[in-house]
Amino acid sequence: MHVPARIVTLIYRSHAVRPLHAQDMQALLEAAQSRNLAEGVTGLILYQDEQFYQWLEGPAESVDRIMRAISKDPRHTDVEVLDRHAGPRRVFGGSTMRLAAPDCAPSMADILDGLRHHPEDAAALLAQLADLAPASATRRAHNGPPVPQDALRAVVEADVLPALVRAYRDQPQLRQHFRVNPRALELAHLLVATDQDAAVRLIELLNSQASDAQPLSATVLEPAARFLGELWCEDLCSEIDVTIGLAQMQSTARRLGWAALPLPLLTPTPAVLIAPEPGELHGLGASLDSTALWQAGWTPTCEFPQSDHALSDLLAKSWFDVLDLSLSAAFRREHWLARTAKTIASARGASLNPGIVVVVGGRVFTENDGAGAEVGADIASRSSVNVDQLILRQLRRRGPAPQR
Repeated sequence: MHVPARIVTLIYRSHAVRPLHAQDMQALLEAAQSRNLAEGVTGLILYQDEQFYQWLEGPAESVDRIMRAISKDPRHTDVEVLDRHAGPRRVFGGSTMRLAAPDCAPSMADILDGLRHHPEDAAALLAQLADLAPASATRRAHNGPPVPQDALRAVVEADVLPALVRAYRDQPQLRQHFRVNPRALELAHLLVATDQDAAVRLIELLNSQASDAQPLSATVLEPAARFLGELWCEDLCSEIDVTIGLAQMQSTARRLGWAALPLPLLTPTPAVLIAPEPGELHGLGASLDSTALWQAGWTPTCEFPQSDHALSDLLAKSWFDVLDLSLSAAFRREHWLARTAKTIASARGASLNPGIVVVVGGRVFTENDGAGAEVGADIASRSSVNVDQLILRQLRRRGPAPQR
């Protein structure tokens, strides 16, 4: 869908001639999506108490042509145009047509009340829906072509970023960590574009600006990985794109991390085995944990076992105080939790150390408080930052280590 330099926005309200049920609204929505896709139009439709509010945005000819057809639709009456203006960008650029319902966001009641009493403010009120709950409509009409790359930024800014911000806002454990650098979103965009060098340059720039208080991994790399997962969920990139993007971040972060000298330690540090869950292709989390521990003066062992049996062999041959096991930093691997629990149980049974501490990381453990306990881990790490402190705290709780 081509996004023109200037578009026309038209907002109207009308009354349904009869109450519409869920199946009626779904049929109306699908027809609107198909029509809008062909016309290069995006927007929103809100239905409540037999009243419609609709936002249309796109080329002037297309918007006016659709509006003429809408005016003749026998399913509603009292059609009233509330606003029509030209502007430089779309507000609902990620959806051919989004359906808003009264329960789609906590502040919907306030928006509806404002529409009833101040219809002249419809443009400002409806625009608030761009920052609320993700659209119930799909990003494309059924069997339609995917949204092109030049619309990527609009989709992410309108839908993906607000959803992630809400996820952080609703989890106090995340709030007390680190503020996401807004350029993490830009990095995700660059990683799925063709200019990979631009992504590397941005990582290097942000690394030069990072501080101990706001480290690069927590404020940029880990959030960018989750943004990549959202782009894939929105069908804006392929799984291969995500994998390549994560590998690019991993390679650049490792180069930048190993360029710094580790902190010298006078006491022995725990022996840590770092490995992705067998079968997990995304190693960014493992790489970031490895770099963080190395910079703390530790000497972790990094392996990439292809099976639970191979992981168990490693633990049976060498003493480790800690097993650091990770899932994808980009994708929510909820359906992998059962297999991860099996991996951990097998690893504990094979380990020379009967009191081995198991740390798990990955997006599912960042966003699901109970996932760590579900797989039988001792620690669920939400960030590679301070992973050494989490491990030391758990080891102190365990008391003196068994004899090797």
